[in-house]
Amino acid sequence: MEALVPGSQRHASAAVRQKEYENLKVHLRRQGAGPSEADFAAQNTMLQKAGLAPSGKEKVYKVGEPNFSRMLTKITADGSNHLLSLYFAEGGAHTVATSAMDGNTTLFDPNFGEFTVQSDQIDDLFRSLANRYSNPNRQHFTTVTTQKVT
Repeated sequence: MEALVPGSQRHASAAVRQKEYENLKVHLRRQGAGPSEADFAAQNTMLQKAGLAPSGKEKVYKVGEPNFSRMLTKITADGSNHLLSLYFAEGGAHTVATSAMDGNTTLFDPNFGEFTVQSDQIDDLFRSLANRYSNPNRQHFTTVTTQKVT
């Protein structure tokens, strides 16, 4: 949590990594990558630099469609770790992380913090998260992509 304290060493380090990610994304866009492709590649590069192993493959799920509940089942499987990119109807995206263990799923949102629920309650957590983005931000996510991370 020290990374969230302005002036701390970890906060400065996190800011440097964020800037590096943004610069890489801009560079990839200038090289001809589309917005989501540049974001995905920059994100994976930064994760690899941090010692994580993203799968490099995304699965797309539409909010409100039957496959969305399958996505919730996958991210709540014990031992699973995922990055979820939330794409908003108004444009833009936001990434959160999930980790599941012992029948609980933890979701980390850099804007709102860390939330742990029993895995069978993840749908309620997603509804709450959607409400936090729609009120007062007027952002409504329509699509979620998932990527496994080890």
